[in-house]
Amino acid sequence: DGAARGPITASYMPERITARSRTLLAFGRELDDVTLDAVRAPQSGDPGWQFRLDSRQIAGQMQWRAVPSSPGGALTLRLSRLNIPDSQDTSQVADALAGQIEELPSIDLQAEHFELRGHDFGKLQVKAHSALDNGEPVWTLEALTLEQPGATFTGQGSWRVPRRVRDSGKAGGQRRTLLSFNVDVRNAGDVLDRLGMPHTLRDGKGKLEGRIRWIGSPLAIDYASLNGRIALKLDNGQIVSVEPGAAKLLGVLSLQSVLRLVTLDFRGIAGQGLVFDEISATGTIENGIASTSDFRLKSPQVSAAMTGSANIPQETQDLEVALVPRINATSASVAAAFINPALGIGTLAAQLLFADEFSKAFTQHYKVTGSWAEPRIAKVGDNNADGQRRAPDRRQPEQSYMP
Repeated sequence: DGAARGPITASYMPERITARSRTLLAFGRELDDVTLDAVRAPQSGDPGWQFRLDSRQIAGQMQWRAVPSSPGGALTLRLSRLNIPDSQDTSQVADALAGQIEELPSIDLQAEHFELRGHDFGKLQVKAHSALDNGEPVWTLEALTLEQPGATFTGQGSWRVPRRVRDSGKAGGQRRTLLSFNVDVRNAGDVLDRLGMPHTLRDGKGKLEGRIRWIGSPLAIDYASLNGRIALKLDNGQIVSVEPGAAKLLGVLSLQSVLRLVTLDFRGIAGQGLVFDEISATGTIENGIASTSDFRLKSPQVSAAMTGSANIPQETQDLEVALVPRINATSASVAAAFINPALGIGTLAAQLLFADEFSKAFTQHYKVTGSWAEPRIAKVGDNNADGQRRAPDRRQPEQSYMP
């Protein structure tokens, strides 16, 4: 029987394996200058292995042992570095894993330095296991943590492979990935620098949280089937001057091209970057279309509201932006009240009483369309003194602007 064959088969296993290779292909990715040392290490009667791996991409210690609760055993990894380059074979790897998802080992991974496709994500911790749920194999991500100086990312999720899809051998099918996440942001600018979008933001602290799902594997997001909800809140930062194509959608959020068109003089803001007190938004994603109705930006000089949608797979947008200058009692008026009370107090009182009306009167509205790399910005109307939008003058065609 199987119990009798186990010890006999194990007795033929080597006690130690040492290997060296200039290039090793594993899961569709190449490891360079590889040295592997593996030693059998039975524990409590269960066979197990201890590994030491050194390569340019991965270095550290690993341990595998058989456990009754997991058909694939338990794999523990303590790595000093984990560098996963881009691969053209992601779908093939996902298909191979999906076919044997019930046999994947439980994973306890810690990597002190984690890089993914050339971007530095900091310290990585992962705990995951496979199980059956109502007869369907499910790979459950118990905990995912990414720790770096600018932020901490935590998440939980699952990868479900319906048995009919797995048994049919169809590539892709209706495999579903679900991810809930929370990002505690301490320095948004530093985070974006690490993700390959330098000089986009400076400082900024707050939270980003969401729950998303897509059809496919956790190895790559399928944006065409992406659905979910997200929420963002950032305080006390600065959106610096960048080309829209460099940071893609964040280039639109900078509003710099819009600011150039405002009748009030905001050139200093656009040139040096826009300092903000708060950025907040909630949004939904339906089949790759992200929509928001409550994006708000508040800065000492201007407030902005934005509604509309962005097509993530096609990298286009259809947004409406309203810019409101913030007219407040200035320090100059306060100083004037001490120097010349008759004039200064009158000016100060006027600003306090009529600031909101002045702001409404100078509100400007814009339409942002086109691609993320080359957004088209059109002024869609002016305000009258009642703060209502006035239709564009039909005698002159509405102008579109390229940033």
